Amino acid sequence: MASKRELIHSPARKKPKDNERIHDDIAEMLDKQLSAIKLRNMAIVREEISTISTHLDSLEMDVKSFNDRFDYMQVTVRDVRKESIASKSCLEELQEKLSLYEDKSRQNNLRLVGLLEGAEGGNTIQFLQTHIPKWIPALQGKTIEIERVHHLYANKDSSRKKARTLIFKLLRYNDRQAIMQGARNSSSLSYEGGNLRFFPDFSKGTSQKRNAMAEGRKRLQQLGIESFLLYPALDKVRNGQE
Repeated sequence: MASKRELIHSPARKKPKDNERIHDDIAEMLDKQLSAIKLRNMAIVREEISTISTHLDSLEMDVKSFNDRFDYMQVTVRDVRKESIASKSCLEELQEKLSLYEDKSRQNNLRLVGLLEGAEGGNTIQFLQTHIPKWIPALQGKTIEIERVHHLYANKDSSRKKARTLIFKLLRYNDRQAIMQGARNSSSLSYEGGNLRFFPDFSKGTSQKRNAMAEGRKRLQQLGIESFLLYPALDKVRNGQE
């Protein structure tokens, strides 16, 4: 009997239960570790999500701020564009008035183009008073009073004679008109090999407008159409019926 009891309570008979307990302990430990890992991961995920959410909120605020600034810039640009257009219009108006005032101050001036350098000698005013009535027969016997003369030099090389421009101011506007009319009626004017032409003396702005029409007037002339350039820059075309 004693042998049977010892056999029943021997370690060999208890081993399966011990193994089951070990397995349960391991399983429990693994469950606890997995639960802890899950909790840590969930905490990390929640933290990451919270961080991302914070970044998204900040980004949304930045985008809203950018949109607000962009809208403000658009409004500002529109206002600046309007002011620029208004300023440009005002500037053009002021330039137009300045050109009119300058043209008014030059209304007695004429430009003589084509006179060779040095041809007038030492006294340019006396030269013009003497020779203008010779060049324009309609002015023979008439005294042309000139206040002052200004020389425009196109070439600094004084060793060569070049045609240049003289701007002279007449005392009377009627004399200026008589010279222009006489020059238009003359087929050709010349002096010592230089072809002479008389032009009104206008401001830079008016001159640019008139020069811009030169090509069109040249084309009309080639077509046999007569035209007249009126002040400040108007081209009057004669249709043959006037």
